[in-house]
Amino acid sequence: MSRSGPEAAEVAAEISAFEPRWKEAASQKAVARLLRLVLLRELYGRLHACKSAFLARQAFEGVARADDAEHKIQAWAFGDLAELPETLADLTRAAPSGTSGTATWAERLAGLPSDLIDALGRERLERGASLAQQGSLTDRPWELLLVCEARRSGCEFWSLQASCPIAEAEHLQLSVAGALWPQGALLSTRTLGIHSDTRTWEGQWQVALDSGPGSAGIRKRIPGRWSPLPEAPRA
Repeated sequence: MSRSGPEAAEVAAEISAFEPRWKEAASQKAVARLLRLVLLRELYGRLHACKSAFLARQAFEGVARADDAEHKIQAWAFGDLAELPETLADLTRAAPSGTSGTATWAERLAGLPSDLIDALGRERLERGASLAQQGSLTDRPWELLLVCEARRSGCEFWSLQASCPIAEAEHLQLSVAGALWPQGALLSTRTLGIHSDTRTWEGQWQVALDSGPGSAGIRKRIPGRWSPLPEAPRA
């Protein structure tokens, strides 16, 4: 992909901003792929926002370039690439050769323990499998993808419940995600309640943690009520 135009430069800048963490993820051997999938989900969202901004100002070259990068992310994340590329710069070059895979997403979901599916939200994950099979990359397919990869990586599954002033909810989520990196990942977020009398937000995050010795330290470092989900780490 050429970077000659201003919109191409904007897209390239969004991608390159993720490069340091992409490389850092490689050092976390057990969960490297999980962390990189988390970054692809975040970058996919950033590019989608860029595409909307390009549309608003009728910058159609930017729309095309962001759309191209989105399709490559879809091939990387939801295809059958044995290894994710070592640099995100590949998003501005030729498309990868991943395929859609031999197992359907319903089959991948069925491969998860029933107790874990129930704890994470059966309806949400089933919706994710249906949308992923259709190629629609909304939040639910990404959630299912990360859950499958977290279990393959032998991660521990936890829920974290916390509350904060309503105006600080988004900041709190970003803080938790940052504190987990690079030993864990947020899988999904649920709002449990918005309390107008106290002007507080109450929510729950579902978290995957590297099952190594750092897990306990992370849970001590991030305040809130931690509860293990019913799935023992895999060997």
